[in-house]
Amino acid sequence: MPATFNVLIIEDELLIAVSIEQVALEMGASDVAILRRQEALRFVPGSDFTANIAIVDERTANQHLHAIVDLVVETEAVLIVMTTDSEPAGDGLLESAAALLKKPFGDEDIRRALMAALQRIRS
Repeated sequence: MPATFNVLIIEDELLIAVSIEQVALEMGASDVAILRRQEALRFVPGSDFTANIAIVDERTANQHLHAIVDLVVETEAVLIVMTTDSEPAGDGLLESAAALLKKPFGDEDIRRALMAALQRIRS
């Protein structure tokens, strides 16, 4: 596990974002940034915040999912995708994700997804 890691959460539902933030901080995240869709579209890689892990809600990203994921890739963050669908978008996007969080999910699911991302960072 990296000595420190930062997490970027792109989610419009504040309660969900805060619960993910809490688990990330409990697991040792140095910093967590929560962005809504419009904020994420304005996010500039190389800004003051550098994410190691990005957790993106597929529905929040909506038609901008590829643009937002492209931003994540530019930052070299490991991707975790959240979805409410039993069959998320099958366009090859999710293959690059370290984990898939299917809503509703609990703290243990978040921990497993973050551990998968952290293992990918280590390798």
